[in-house]
Amino acid sequence: MGSRSTSATCPSCNALFERVAVEYDEEGGCVALQVTPCTACRRLLCSACDCSQCDGCGNVFCADCLQLVEDGTGSPLHCCQVCVQEGGGSAAGATPAGGVRSDPNHGPR
Repeated sequence: MGSRSTSATCPSCNALFERVAVEYDEEGGCVALQVTPCTACRRLLCSACDCSQCDGCGNVFCADCLQLVEDGTGSPLHCCQVCVQEGGGSAAGATPAGGVRSDPNHGPR
């Protein structure tokens, strides 16, 4: 059977991907988008999702789970809650990268 493609939508950000390869096995066809889970909340993140690596630990987080931490350079760091707490900062005092304050009870990883 020849290769086929179709369109697919990211479950997190609703980005539309066209010409996604359909992979076939004995049970039929399946479309698989490349996604990475947010280290904190496990939301699946595609290449179009608003996400970034933590400047502290390097893990990938969605914008809701990152916080902007001023470091005096004019360009704030993007840090996860664990790195903010380990750095002596306050999760309550930092501004989340997504613009909405995170839940202080939100558990790391």
